[in-house]
Amino acid sequence: MPEEDMRVRVLPTGEYGTVTEYSPAESCCLVELDSWQFGRRREDKDRDDEKWYNFAFDQPELRDCPTSQVERLVEVGPADRRAVLEGFEALALVSTAFFDHPGCPIVVIRRAGDGLDVIVRSHDCKVYGRRTLKGADAEKLVFAVLATHADEWTETFEPECGVLDGYGWDMTVYSGSRYFRCDGNNAAPREIAELLYAVADAGLPLAWDGDEIGFARDEEPGGR
Repeated sequence: MPEEDMRVRVLPTGEYGTVTEYSPAESCCLVELDSWQFGRRREDKDRDDEKWYNFAFDQPELRDCPTSQVERLVEVGPADRRAVLEGFEALALVSTAFFDHPGCPIVVIRRAGDGLDVIVRSHDCKVYGRRTLKGADAEKLVFAVLATHADEWTETFEPECGVLDGYGWDMTVYSGSRYFRCDGNNAAPREIAELLYAVADAGLPLAWDGDEIGFARDEEPGGR
């Protein structure tokens, strides 16, 4: 049965989130969906400013769900991480920064039938790009995901010297009801840059500024 703070997948929609409230009597729960699944461009005339852009931070999206429609997510151990990576259904790379959180990149790669749905955006969506890849283009990006060997990233990436402020990143890979996480603070492996270049080669904004995860200063809204 669901319980508060439990990580779940909403089965009808495939969305991921965390249970914030659970009512056994009504057999339902309230799920706060992960914010990387949302975000709209500022020129979207139907957007709700208070909901989507209050202080330029992503606002929680809540979903009332019958308990029969949520599935517990299981964070796998090192022995099962490769299988999750090889069978990934969604990958979410979310970056943050002390001085410019709204402008930090979010990269989402999701299976979509026989292709991939790829989104690259900033938290505030001033930069936003979305493409559906098919055939050889999709296969090339899948290869780039697998080539990261992210299943081996079991420790937080950090620089040798301390940094008082800077950026951080968190990458979560999902396969069915299983997932694993990787993260870093002011440091990222070379394979992250290679993955972001592969995403850019598919026609989306480049989320690597040459030294770290971030958009180049001359990046235009909407991508290249």
